[in-house]
Amino acid sequence: DASWKRYDDVSAETLFRAVAGVSPTLYSELVSPLLHVLPMCPGYDCSAAAALSCFHVFALSASGAFDVRWCRGTISDRIFNPWVEQLKQLNVTVQGGAKVTAITETESNKFSVTVNDDQTIECDAVVFAVGITAAKKLLSSCPPLAAIQETAKWNRLRGVTCLCCRLFF
Repeated sequence: DASWKRYDDVSAETLFRAVAGVSPTLYSELVSPLLHVLPMCPGYDCSAAAALSCFHVFALSASGAFDVRWCRGTISDRIFNPWVEQLKQLNVTVQGGAKVTAITETESNKFSVTVNDDQTIECDAVVFAVGITAAKKLLSSCPPLAAIQETAKWNRLRGVTCLCCRLFF
């Protein structure tokens, strides 16, 4: 309990960088990504106690089950572009870099999505595949979306950008 309390008052970033002397490169390339995957928060927002607990449980105690691998190449080239090609073969339209500026529900229980203020796409469903930062921006720029009662809670959320996927070859 005493150790937990002592480390709970220190951020994980402070513990690793200032106290333990982890180099900036090692921190940015190993420790920071692990913090985003295990306790799912940045080092400045995670207590050292929580970080150490996660590292112990997930990385040290079960090292055989710890299957994090670093991508060799860019995430776009190795993961997203091949995925987009597969989706296109299934007649899915992917518009990377397009900004959704409005979403409205039509009378026939479908949706009308306005992209880049000038293109409208009619669809059966809308899937939000964005982080909370992007969702908040969408909420502020899309009054029909902001009018939905459940989305009002989005402004209280915090988040970091983290991708976690399991690939089977």
